[in-house]
Amino acid sequence: MLRIYPLNAGSVLVDKSILTAHMNYGIKIEVPSIVWLIEGGPELVIVDTSFGSPELMEQWHWPVKRTPDQEIAKLLENRNITPSEVGAVVISHLHWDHCWNLNLFRKSRIVVQKSELEYAQNPLYFHAWAFDSPSTGRKADWHQAKFTEVDGDYELFDGVRLLLTPSHTYGDQSVLVNQKYLITPDLVPLFENWTGNKLIRHIPPPYYDAKAIAESFRRVESLMETSNVKILPSHDFLVLKEQYYQ
Repeated sequence: MLRIYPLNAGSVLVDKSILTAHMNYGIKIEVPSIVWLIEGGPELVIVDTSFGSPELMEQWHWPVKRTPDQEIAKLLENRNITPSEVGAVVISHLHWDHCWNLNLFRKSRIVVQKSELEYAQNPLYFHAWAFDSPSTGRKADWHQAKFTEVDGDYELFDGVRLLLTPSHTYGDQSVLVNQKYLITPDLVPLFENWTGNKLIRHIPPPYYDAKAIAESFRRVESLMETSNVKILPSHDFLVLKEQYYQ
C-alpha cells in the first residue's frame, strides 16, 4: 500500500492574496512549504523540492524560514532515506518555491510537464521572476537539471498518476495516489481555496488562464464525485496534522 508523507521543508511569509486570487489583500500569513514523499511502490517518489537558501529567497522573492531539521536531506534521513535512493522527483511546476534543491537528486528522474518547462524557459516578462527564469539573469537549480518531460497525463507506476492541471501555471501537474488522494501543490494551495466562500464555490490561486483553471477545477470535482478523491494542498498547515496518508 502506498503511503504519502507530507514533509515540512520550511515556511513562506506571504500576502494571502498570493494564494487566493483577488481576495484577502493585505493579510499576511505564514504557510508551509511541503515536500511529499511517496513510499511503498517500486521506487521512492518525491513531489516538489521546496525553495532555496532563505537568504537568497528573501533577496529574490519573499521572506522564508527553514531550520536545519527542515533541510530536505535531514527530512529524508529521519526516514532512513538518502537522496540517492529516490527514484523519481516530480515537479508540479517550476515556480521558485517548488523546484530548488534538485542538486540533491542527481541520480533521480526529474519529471516535469513539457509545456511547463518550455514556458518557464521563455515566459512573458512579468512572469519571469516567479520562475527565476534565465531571462532574469539569475542562476536557479532547475536551469541545469536533466528533466524527463511528459506531455499530458502520465502513469509513473501503478497507483501514482500525474495529471496535467493547468492553473497556477500553464504546465501545472497534480499527483493522484491510490485513486484516493490528489496532491494539488498550487492548483489548490489551501483547503480554503477548495471550500470557497459565500461568493464563489472555489477560490482560485493566481492563474495564467481563467478557462484552463476552471476546467482543472471541474476535473477535480469529477474525481471527487466518481472516486471520492481527497485533496492534499502544499501550503496548508492542516495537512501536517497527519503523519501520512494512505
